[in-house]
Amino acid sequence: MTTVWIDAGHGGKDPGAVGNGLKEKDITLRISLAMKQQLEAQYADVKVLLTRTTDADVTLKERTNKANQAGANILISVHCNAGGGAGGFESFRYTSASAASKSLQDVLHNAIMTELKPYNVTDRGQKTKNLHMLRESKMPAVLTENLFIDVANDASKLKQQEVIEAIVKGHVNGIAQFLSLKPKGDIQPDPADPGKTKNWKENGREWLIANAGISPEWKATDPIDIGTLGTILSRMQK
Repeated sequence: MTTVWIDAGHGGKDPGAVGNGLKEKDITLRISLAMKQQLEAQYADVKVLLTRTTDADVTLKERTNKANQAGANILISVHCNAGGGAGGFESFRYTSASAASKSLQDVLHNAIMTELKPYNVTDRGQKTKNLHMLRESKMPAVLTENLFIDVANDASKLKQQEVIEAIVKGHVNGIAQFLSLKPKGDIQPDPADPGKTKNWKENGREWLIANAGISPEWKATDPIDIGTLGTILSRMQK
């Protein structure tokens, strides 16, 4: 089983960057929760652990201690930026990072920028910095800075569902590529008829229509917004 640790930056009394009606702590949690959902839904033998699942206070030391104790294979710390300028996306590894961290940064950065390119997001490049999350973690670790909250153009993008989805997808694709995760099988046995198989996407589509209020016109390749996803998850737990 591969373990991925996702750290949603800030939280609780620490809002992180604030501007243009946005708080960094809210965006990082939203992205992190969606990353966990997608990774575990789409790939086999992967477990995603989160620093926080709510708006909670967690110290930097607690964050890295928990990730190290869990024996995570990689750590991704999700943030949004501030400081003005032209805005954009950038990623960080530790100043004396391992070769594995460098490789993770290469793969993750490129995967995220591939998804953000249609939205004209500036690529600020791959950088190094002496940051606690990167320095104290015992596994390959990268910190991502997903647009600038205090730059109006970036903030307007962060308010768009499709941009958040692109950020999530980029992280998920990069993690899956680096770890060589295997997609869950396209063909699953039908419990009602062991001799019959059905495409997992069609099985999932039928469940969503029957149990989660999804329109019959919805196709398995269509996106699902965060609000609908919340409804689906709540009904799955009942």
